[in-house]
Formats: sequence, C-alpha cells, structure tokens
Amino acid sequence: MAQYDSKFGVTGVLELDMMRITEETKKALKVYDLRKVLGKYDGNLVKFSISIESDDSEFLVDQEDDEQEDDQE
Repeated sequence: MAQYDSKFGVTGVLELDMMRITEETKKALKVYDLRKVLGKYDGNLVKFSISIESDDSEFLVDQEDDEQEDDQE
C-alpha cells in the first residue's frame, strides 16, 4: 500500500502572538499563516520539530567563571 507523505518546511521569524512565520528570500518576503499550516495536519498523527540557530557563546567558560569555581573549592 502506498503511503502519503506531506511535509512543510520554512526558515523564518516566528511571531507566536500573530501565529505567523515570515521568511525572507532573495526574491520576496513571504508570510505564512501558522494556523493554516497546522490546520492541514489537524487530526492526523504528526511528527513535530522546531529549531533555532543561535550563538552558543553563553555556554563558554570565561575568566570570571573560572575564578568563581576556584573560590568554591
């Protein structure tokens, strides 16, 4: 039996209060209605994934952190 597979992918800015995702491409600015996107999958078994690209420097140990750890020992 054939299996139907439907996917939606976009990279953009999530505005949860407006329920939209804004994607900027080389040719245009596209705004997706998140309610409509999710509505297509309503009532179905889904796999949901979300991620962000961010600076991980907040996890780096700096000089001040090293000194505080030395003081605690």
